Amino acid sequence: MKKLSSVAVLLVLFSIAIFMSGCGDAVQRNGEETLNHGSGFGLSQNFATARPNTFINSHPTDPSNSTDATFTYSCDKKRCSYKCKLDAGVWAKCPKSGKTYSGLSEGAHTFMVKAKNLANDLWDKTPASYSWTIDTSIPDTVISSGPSNPTFSTDASFVFSCTGAPCSSFECQMDGSGFTACSSPANYSGLSEGAHTFEVRAKNASGTPDPSPASYSWTIDQTPPETVITSNPANPSNSEDASFSFTCN
Repeated sequence: MKKLSSVAVLLVLFSIAIFMSGCGDAVQRNGEETLNHGSGFGLSQNFATARPNTFINSHPTDPSNSTDATFTYSCDKKRCSYKCKLDAGVWAKCPKSGKTYSGLSEGAHTFMVKAKNLANDLWDKTPASYSWTIDTSIPDTVISSGPSNPTFSTDASFVFSCTGAPCSSFECQMDGSGFTACSSPANYSGLSEGAHTFEVRAKNASGTPDPSPASYSWTIDQTPPETVITSNPANPSNSEDASFSFTCN
């Protein structure tokens, strides 16, 4: 058996040293266990810095008149787990499908969520957050009647009211033209042919509007239909009976 030369031995030892420098141990960062990778390999360094970014995809309106709140969230990695926190509470595991809170108190609240990259157990160092205010004195708005859909008429009348809390006034807008003071019923005339959307929001005594206005969409269609006879008796015919089928488009 041939003996390794001193140069070969040095090369082997050098390779082992490089490999070991790329390995790491578990360490604690901000109370979360992560991997402490060495800087021996570029791949290990990239692996160690592959922290996820967390995004809040849906949340309650601000302000909100509901004491319930539902959040959905995501991350920019293939597989993540999540921890959530509300106000001054502690971080706790939360479902991937979203988090719902019920019976919250009136006032200001802040929701926070952070993702963990399951490929390397690294947490997002900058959690996503959303702040909103619950004010149960804000009324909900309800539209109880409007034009038929579709309709031939260029006029429209809407009847509406508020629920959940007392309201002192209303604001309406047609086709995104801007909210202005209105009262029920709200009447419009001379509207153009085509699609339209009416929105109305109630306001409480302090002037805070419903953050989710009631809306109604419909179409004005004044184009007359074309009538088509699809079947008829022969001409001439020896029958005293006649049957016709017809349609419109």
